[in-house]
Amino acid sequence: MTRWRALAVVAPLVLAAVGLAACSEGDQPGASASAPPCYLYSLSAGGAGLRSDTQGRVTVTMTDTDPHTVWFTDRPVRDSGVMSTADLVERWAPGSQFAAVPPNVALVLHDPSGSTDTVVGVMTDPSYDSDTRVFEMQLAVLSVEEAGSLDGFLAAHGDRHDGADLPAVLGAVSLFIDPEIGLDD
Repeated sequence: MTRWRALAVVAPLVLAAVGLAACSEGDQPGASASAPPCYLYSLSAGGAGLRSDTQGRVTVTMTDTDPHTVWFTDRPVRDSGVMSTADLVERWAPGSQFAAVPPNVALVLHDPSGSTDTVVGVMTDPSYDSDTRVFEMQLAVLSVEEAGSLDGFLAAHGDRHDGADLPAVLGAVSLFIDPEIGLDD
């Protein structure tokens, strides 16, 4: 197995462990067992492209996107499952938590080129076409300093992120989405 393929296999597991540690409020003194769970999301695609506009926003277009998104929680209850990627997009509906406070995300490149293997940013305006399996989003790419100051789920990516050296065409990618707290569904 090549080094990059091994990274593609190991990176999601490391990210899951970091994310679970970030959401483990049940370990904290005085934390309530009835605290709402943190929901984290992971989505993979066969390829992706980045397009920048004049305002510095980046449009990420993921192709051959998995029609299913993995979700998982840690404390107070460990759980996991699969939801449709179309349902994931609904998490940005008006009035939702992600619409009000867009999540930080890490776009992990399975076969990185250049000086970065991870793009860290804030995700808005996702869309998904289930017929073409194209997932698109707006990404406000964080500077190296901003990415390095993250804590929680995405903290491990600060040293592997270079917002200034982004390739326009990417190979296979995995998208990790920061926690969403206390869903009812």
